Amino acid sequence: MTILAQRVSFPLTPDSPAVMVGTPNWIQCLPLIGMLLSFPVIFLDFHLFFNVIQQANPSPRILLPGMLLGSLALILLVFINIFTNVWGYIAPVSPIFRNQFYLPYLLIAGGITLLALRHRPTESTSVQGLNGMSLTGWAVLLSLIFLGTVLTFLRTARPQPADPNRTSLVVMTYNIQEANDGLGERSYDRQLALIQKVSPDILALQESDSARISLNNNDYVRYYASKLGYYSYYGPTTVTGTFGTAILSKYPLQNTRSVFTFSDTDEIGTAEAEIEVNGHRFTIYDVHPDGSDTAKLIFVNSLIEHSRGKSNVIALGDYNLRDYEEAYQRMAGVYVNAWTSVYPSEIGADGTDMSGKNRIDHIFISTSLNVRDAFYILPPASATDHPVHWAGIFWGK
Repeated sequence: MTILAQRVSFPLTPDSPAVMVGTPNWIQCLPLIGMLLSFPVIFLDFHLFFNVIQQANPSPRILLPGMLLGSLALILLVFINIFTNVWGYIAPVSPIFRNQFYLPYLLIAGGITLLALRHRPTESTSVQGLNGMSLTGWAVLLSLIFLGTVLTFLRTARPQPADPNRTSLVVMTYNIQEANDGLGERSYDRQLALIQKVSPDILALQESDSARISLNNNDYVRYYASKLGYYSYYGPTTVTGTFGTAILSKYPLQNTRSVFTFSDTDEIGTAEAEIEVNGHRFTIYDVHPDGSDTAKLIFVNSLIEHSRGKSNVIALGDYNLRDYEEAYQRMAGVYVNAWTSVYPSEIGADGTDMSGKNRIDHIFISTSLNVRDAFYILPPASATDHPVHWAGIFWGK
């Protein structure tokens, strides 16, 4: 129920309109609250379960069929979970699991419930094993976990007030590849150090969808935001199966929302937010489209249409578009590319060649804004498999 309450009805055809998702209302949060409040029953269940096994003292031969069946069920559930995230790659099996992130959890919860219903009542001796001392031990353990969580929360850095009189901003786009470098080695510390060195006012992260089981539930967005003292918007949730587009900012993020456009390979979810600096309102778009040329062109057209009439637009991210592709040219016909506005030859002052196929991470801005500097740092120095890209943007004289 918690997952279903956050489920998005994705655009299924090229003609489908984009779907915008805002902050969940209180009704959508009720299943989550109920799940969190009832969570400790899992500890009681484990205690009863092990008591039953201990009292029965079965031989390995008796345990083996159940363990094999349970292992097979676990493998199937794992693959179902994977297929919900890579539905566009393993046809004809995976497409039927698109937007079915809830399914493996429903199957395992339903399966256990059915087994419990058909099983004979638990022997009273197993329940009696929960004596006062045992309950006290569990209470102490749960209290320690709760206190540890609270203390960790209190240690989180709070955003510091940024200069409200600025006439320029440093904006950065960073595909962090779930905080791994080009060799697949964990690199969150190096990525954080690079971000701290640049100190961007706006930071757009892509491939930050690591707060899920398959990636050890590592919430790098929260980690970076707490270490940097930034405001953050996670963007599309992990249950939607996108690449994870998150926005971090020194300035409070307003009107946060996620927009989903047609996709035929990976869900295309764009994180949007607004900030206000020195009386100017800026609209931020963090993007990561993928799939066919049609899907990416629909994404660009939707972004242009959605941003129409807004004076200070900053649309940055991993576009998966090169400058000779139609969707890129459509975007460049409306907005200014930060890199080429400084380096028309697409080669930087230090000789960094970002021409042709080398450049798919872009920063686009409104024509009312100007670019002072633009930089790329290439792998392996970027501590990921993408270049990290930032630019200085200013307005006025």
